[in-house]
Amino acid sequence: MNLHVSLDTIARFSGKYGEEEARNAYTHLQPWSQTKAARTAVWHGGQLLCAARRIPPFQIRGQDAFMVYHATMVLWAYSMMMKARARRTGTATPIRGPSEAAIPNSSTEPLFLDDLSFKTQHGIDAFILMNAGRPCLHIMSHFRNCAATTDNTRQSSVRTQAICDLRSPSHIMKAGVALLEAAHPGVERRNGPPLLRALCGLMEELGSL
Repeated sequence: MNLHVSLDTIARFSGKYGEEEARNAYTHLQPWSQTKAARTAVWHGGQLLCAARRIPPFQIRGQDAFMVYHATMVLWAYSMMMKARARRTGTATPIRGPSEAAIPNSSTEPLFLDDLSFKTQHGIDAFILMNAGRPCLHIMSHFRNCAATTDNTRQSSVRTQAICDLRSPSHIMKAGVALLEAAHPGVERRNGPPLLRALCGLMEELGSL
């Protein structure tokens, strides 16, 4: 992921160094967001989230938590660029909430970037190379096996709480927060690790923009 996007630029865009630096970062991220490199970066970000869900409960701390945070930030920045471009051009209006039942159409069926299944590889290739499809993430209240097989497809669908369209920045942050909170099942945030509390708070704040 880091080979295809600058995490420093993402941090600047988030306002870490003030409004002027955020505006400068925007001028770099907007053209980047329309490139193959950007789509490759967000695909890697989705794969990082999927890998994080496979970590055993209570084990996401330190670098693992930052991995989730950075992946979510890359996805969020890409989504913010899509939203800004849609507002500027008046086309491809971003979705405002988690999508519901998918319309049976190749352009509207969700293409999950946080899925390890090889069944989606053709769609992933089309997204990365041609910006085709409707990239999405899962928003989950607890973990599931990302490489779901035919035998456990029903169980996986029950555990999936919502679909996050990549055109909805606020719900990308909800996906990141949900993942970190699910890492410590049964533990309220205020009683969880301080780092996870801080990262969840940052993502919620940025998600409200």
